[in-house]
Amino acid sequence: MKKKILSLAAAVAMLGMFASCSSDDPKSPTPNPDPDPDPVVVPGEDLTAKEYSGTSATVTMGDAPVAGQLVKFTPGTEPKLTIESEPINLSELIGGVVAQSKADGDIMLPTPGLIPGSPSVTIPLTLTGEADTCSFTGNTQTDYCTFNYTGAVGPNGVTLKISDVKLKNTSLAGTYAVPTDYIGVDSWGDPTIDDSRLFRIQWDSETKVMGVMAVSSVIRQALKMTTQPDANGEAQPLPALYANILKNVTFGEDGSISAVYCDTDKEGWPEATAPKGIASYVVKEDGTALVFINPIAVIANVAANASKSRAIDMDAIMETLINDVLPMCQNGVPVSYGPALVETDEYDENYNYIFVPSENPNAYSFYLGTDVLLPLLKVAAPIIADDDVINMIVEAAKQDPTMGGMADMLPSILKTLPEIVHTTSKVEIGINLDRQ
Repeated sequence: MKKKILSLAAAVAMLGMFASCSSDDPKSPTPNPDPDPDPVVVPGEDLTAKEYSGTSATVTMGDAPVAGQLVKFTPGTEPKLTIESEPINLSELIGGVVAQSKADGDIMLPTPGLIPGSPSVTIPLTLTGEADTCSFTGNTQTDYCTFNYTGAVGPNGVTLKISDVKLKNTSLAGTYAVPTDYIGVDSWGDPTIDDSRLFRIQWDSETKVMGVMAVSSVIRQALKMTTQPDANGEAQPLPALYANILKNVTFGEDGSISAVYCDTDKEGWPEATAPKGIASYVVKEDGTALVFINPIAVIANVAANASKSRAIDMDAIMETLINDVLPMCQNGVPVSYGPALVETDEYDENYNYIFVPSENPNAYSFYLGTDVLLPLLKVAAPIIADDDVINMIVEAAKQDPTMGGMADMLPSILKTLPEIVHTTSKVEIGINLDRQ
């Protein structure tokens, strides 16, 4: 009995000790919840879908500012920018000509996009910053190019800088110079201009000029016979003058096209460089490049000449411009390229010179083919064959001593142009350049 009492007392003492230790080591206090926690900021969550243009859209390509861009911002879980160039109102450009046609309303001229080969580009964004103002940076690609980008977007505007543009296919990139060995020797041993070294002129038509002459031969002879003064005031045939003015053309790996030429508006014709941005290109496939240019001035001149005569079918002209020319403004002009052709001493059954590919691997032709030229020729032929235009051409020819003898033949030649175009099966016009 005594042992049980002692055991019970010991157990009570141990419980007391544990209780004492627990009271000596108080528990850590539980923090009170913050009644006003800071909200989690989602970059761009206050921004709404918006289109920026004009002064609210600051766009640069490399270090050069680019005007006339439409930038559309789309918010959400996958924010993005879509950028395209503003169209141009062709109706305002050519004035009253459109009023004579069947076109209803304004005709908007589509323009090439900022990135070569892509009229519209969508850029995926990863936004950083505040709910109403964000920045972004990254890289992406299109069908033809890769590029880097950086910028910012807010309620009042967007900034976008595009850099390091590079074509996926750079096989055409390089500098191409105008041939200098275009002086040949004729059958009598005298120096003559080998225009086939400079130009690619192939025009096959069932209709002959004045019933007997191949169109290509007439063009070549006309080029040689037409003269203009050079920098020293001396008369030069057009092929030689061309070779003295254009020096080279460079196709950049970034899709740009630039050229070195002689500035004929300045005394002495000093060399000048056409800046980047006037034209661009992409390689669509081997043998075909898409060249993007601004043809507004060309269309304006065609329309101005056409409006001088009531005999011109303006409806047909405007239909061709809308269906054939305008799409090329945005989608690019298909320019064919390949080995230059060398003239032989033989003729085909239509009295055309026979040409064969050059053995020089660096001799290239850049030319417009039948698919591009024939629709344009169908527009130009009735204009050139118009009496008023013929009279202008004849008067100009009479002022040139070398062409004066042909002036009386020009009306009959030009009058057959519509029929020549109608029976054309092949036409290729371009220039030859040597890859450096």
